[in-house]
Amino acid sequence: MNFTAKLLAKFFFDVSFRQMVKQHKILKRKRSRFLEETSKFCQNSTLHGIGELYRADNKTVRVFWMIIVIGAFGASIYGCYAILDQYMEAPVIASYIVTQPSQPTLRIPDSKYSLI
Repeated sequence: MNFTAKLLAKFFFDVSFRQMVKQHKILKRKRSRFLEETSKFCQNSTLHGIGELYRADNKTVRVFWMIIVIGAFGASIYGCYAILDQYMEAPVIASYIVTQPSQPTLRIPDSKYSLI
């Protein structure tokens, strides 16, 4: 292999290595930003089970909170389904009766205008 080929190989290897390092830094930054936003969401969420799940140090406690959160989510989905099912099963009865009044019901008030 001549010197030019070695130089080109070194250049392309260094460029690709630099690009890999740069991409790794970008991915690491994105990952840390995602974890930071996830942490903020879990800490400030009104879904308290998610915060407890995130803050749990023990694996057993984390599994417990995961079961609670998944169970509560499933119960809320079932409740929505039951309400919508009950609504869809209820018959809708609408009847319209159109009548014409025998006498006009519009009363025009007596009014006097003076131009003085």
